[in-house]
Amino acid sequence: MHHGPEFTVVFLASLIFLIGAATRLLAGRTRIPYTIAMLLAGAVVGLVIRYVPGVAESTWSELLRRGAALRPELILLVFLPALVFESAYAIEVHDLRKNLGAVVVLAIPVLVVTAFATAGLMMVLTRGSWDWGFGPAIVFGVLISATDPVAVVAILRELGVSKRLGVVIEGESLLNDGTAIVLFTLVLGLLTGEVAQLEAGSAVLRFLWVASGGLVIGLGLAWAVSRWIGALFNDPLSEITLTLVLAYAAMLVAESLRVSGVMAVVAAGLWMSSDGRTRVSPEVAHFLHRFWATLGYLANTLIFFLVGLIIAVEIGGASATDLLLIVGAFVAVIAVRFALNWASQPLLHRWSEGLSFGDCTVLSWGGLRGAVSLALALLVAHDTRVDEDLRHQILLVTAGVVFLSILVNGGTMGRLLSWLGYDRLSLGEQLGLLTVRAHAIDRVRRSLVEVSRSRHLRAVSWQHVTANVDDRRHSLEQEIVALRNQLASAPARERAAGHWRRVLAIERHAYWQAHADGTLGAEAVTRLSHDIDRQLDRIDRGRLEPTASRAAAAHGGWRARRRRLLPDAQKVGFERLALLYDLARAESQAAELVLESLEDSTGIDEETLRVLRDAYRESLRRSKEWIEDARAHLPEVATAIESRLASRIELNLERGAFEALAHLGELDESAARQELERIDHRMHRLRNAPTRVDLPSTAELVAATPLFEALDPETRTELAALTEEVILPAGERLFAEGDRGDSLYVVARGAVHVLKRVGDEDVLIDVLGGGDLLGEMALLTGAPRSATARAATALTVGRIDRAGFDRLLETHPTLREQVWLAFRRRSFDNAVRVLPPHRHLSRVQRLAWIDSARVAVLRSGSLARVAAEDRYLFVVSGEVTIADSSLRGTAFVPVAAGMLVRAVAESLVAFLPSVETVLAPEGIAVKLAPEG
Repeated sequence: MHHGPEFTVVFLASLIFLIGAATRLLAGRTRIPYTIAMLLAGAVVGLVIRYVPGVAESTWSELLRRGAALRPELILLVFLPALVFESAYAIEVHDLRKNLGAVVVLAIPVLVVTAFATAGLMMVLTRGSWDWGFGPAIVFGVLISATDPVAVVAILRELGVSKRLGVVIEGESLLNDGTAIVLFTLVLGLLTGEVAQLEAGSAVLRFLWVASGGLVIGLGLAWAVSRWIGALFNDPLSEITLTLVLAYAAMLVAESLRVSGVMAVVAAGLWMSSDGRTRVSPEVAHFLHRFWATLGYLANTLIFFLVGLIIAVEIGGASATDLLLIVGAFVAVIAVRFALNWASQPLLHRWSEGLSFGDCTVLSWGGLRGAVSLALALLVAHDTRVDEDLRHQILLVTAGVVFLSILVNGGTMGRLLSWLGYDRLSLGEQLGLLTVRAHAIDRVRRSLVEVSRSRHLRAVSWQHVTANVDDRRHSLEQEIVALRNQLASAPARERAAGHWRRVLAIERHAYWQAHADGTLGAEAVTRLSHDIDRQLDRIDRGRLEPTASRAAAAHGGWRARRRRLLPDAQKVGFERLALLYDLARAESQAAELVLESLEDSTGIDEETLRVLRDAYRESLRRSKEWIEDARAHLPEVATAIESRLASRIELNLERGAFEALAHLGELDESAARQELERIDHRMHRLRNAPTRVDLPSTAELVAATPLFEALDPETRTELAALTEEVILPAGERLFAEGDRGDSLYVVARGAVHVLKRVGDEDVLIDVLGGGDLLGEMALLTGAPRSATARAATALTVGRIDRAGFDRLLETHPTLREQVWLAFRRRSFDNAVRVLPPHRHLSRVQRLAWIDSARVAVLRSGSLARVAAEDRYLFVVSGEVTIADSSLRGTAFVPVAAGMLVRAVAESLVAFLPSVETVLAPEGIAVKLAPEG
């Protein structure tokens, strides 16, 4: 039977996976990282089939040699999309965003400088042997400068580092291989002779185009696929398949359009790790993670074994001089990385939190080279336009450096982490871990009590089982007491850090317990857990100050501003409020649990106990205030959120009950499947049900607004059709000072802070509530917004755009008069309240004053004379001249009887008497400040 390429593929894959299973078992016993073990296994097999007599001539050896003839396209188009997507999907996007400055510095400018520095050193090292010019040297410098996400991420996950450092290393490795591939396409022309010299300007523009194009394509495809996934529910086969298609489609579409495929895959993976994650069905999320973890394992197994084969073939025929040059290149690459990472510290400290000595050392030593570098070297080796000797030299030295970096750097990474103390838990970390274990055993003990009551399990010796659990719990308690005693004698800062870790462990346990009980959604528990991780990282760096409210931190930011631009803003607004409600409720429950534990705590010094209590009391206060504020100002929204929460809890409990019955055999499997499918259908309907809250109708809101209460029913109906409800959480900005004024807002529920920029700070100038207008000044005059409006509480407003409002004013003169009256009063109040002679007046007094004014509309060029009783002129809109002075709305000046006011353009002006004349007859005591 003839064995074609299909047989070779199946044979190689089966053999490599079999070797991988054996190697994994061996690596687990010897504590050698699995990826390094597979690399060595591939290298050993390669040397055996090359040199061992009898084996080299066998059919199996021939099949393995075909595996050593690995083409670069196989790495770039088959392995890399899966590996990069899996790494991007697994990374913590919240932490990556926080450290994005450091990641970008390391992945772009530092990589470019590294490539040129490495090229210079290679020109020196090869002098007298290979004698490389700038072309070969810069090509090698680019392809060897990128840390490979395949190698770096795989080893990091096995050895473990601090979460923040892990995010920086993973983020750098994800971005810089894309950077390297883009730069490689630019400099390859120097090697092939297509480009005589590299022009910096065109190269930078080309790089920006290729990189940004890949990011745009990846984000666009991920957005579309995540929307598709969101339309499904509990369909693991379809949802997982769509993510697989996304990874490869991003690479293929981007490469076909001649932009960066790797950047597209990175962008797609990061989108699915953040926004896309919320679209995945809760029951599928676990399977999706397991699928990508399995796919990453299979790809790592194949690629590291095949890389080992290639390295054995290439290095096996190298001379002693070649081997010395490889070692020199390896040392040069590591030295350049150390030097530039240390040199970039000022930038890292400016654009991020910077790196400690240990972090920078781990980052530099962890700059492993792997499949990406080898794939680019193979591209050169297969390019017939390049001299054959040069092709072999580049592939040889790349294979050698890759082998040494993975073997030496990767093999000693564990020892480096141990030497730096990264593998040793602090007393606080140990106490936190033991506390979590104690909680777990307590939960097991409670579950055993429930299970022991089953009449079907009466023959089991439950006394023996529970005694074993009680013994373990007692041992744990002794260890906890011993650690507390050690903490009591430790330095004050270490004691405080230890107690912070303990209460954070209790807090995290509360969140995940609520999630397991079905009372806290997946996105909320993920956000809260990530926030605790960030606080733990701050504790590692010696920062013990309490964090801000975890729920409050989610109120603003770029995500909220971006979501307001989506077409389904009403749905997104509700979902955002529901998430904030989840966060606030969970935070309040966790704070209560922590405060209870602090009441029974021993061994905590008074100052640390006070700080912890104050922090969690403040957390409890803020979260409860937010919940009560939502209930008070948005009762319909709060009711809808709580009703949906109750339905979600009920469905989770029902699902758990049927799963338990099926597990115990009390319900037939097919019947259980039908019931679970029914529950899934109800969950899907609950998840995708319309989230537009049934607020009181716009007509009712309008009727309650003083501005519109005199309108006839038909006009109110017309106004209702033009009004869009907008729901905002506290702290959200409605519009900003200087924005284009294209909408009018009517406050339905809640309060709004009106802020004016004075110097470097926003000064509160007004607080508006139900029935008040916002934005009418800019809408009527066309001028930019004169102030910023921000929700002081949970807020519901009605929004009316300019086009619809103009049509309404044209057909209803009475409404026009009412709006201009409101505008006149608001603009006068804002103008006069800051003037020294009148700033002591209350708002009621200022409005009474402007209401007494004689109002005139002046056509362009017309004149008006100041009357005997007039003391002030207020220009509401337009432009006028008086006493050779030009005034624009809104201007307020004193005048004298007989003065002429001339309109430069159509203007609305108000002539005001003295304030005493207006207020004294009403019995209002007025004490005027002296003029000037």
